[in-house]
Amino acid sequence: MYYGTLDYATARFHTILLRLSQDRILEQEYQVEVMECFEAIQAFYNNVKRYEAWPKFFRHIVAIVLHGIGTRRIPKIKRLLNQVNN
Repeated sequence: MYYGTLDYATARFHTILLRLSQDRILEQEYQVEVMECFEAIQAFYNNVKRYEAWPKFFRHIVAIVLHGIGTRRIPKIKRLLNQVNN
């Protein structure tokens, strides 16, 4: 259900890491943003696993958390990718 968002975010994050590995100055400049993106992906992944494991009665709570992460933290990955590419 939420795997598409996770796949896109992970692919973009890996592209960011590849670009930054080629330029050490940019890597130091975006170090904090990269860690925020990594933590966002980890939080999203952990909550997706929680969504699958929890009973249906409690899934709506995790769905709200996933929506929050997906609308506030995941878009930062795309913005960082655009900054690194330009």
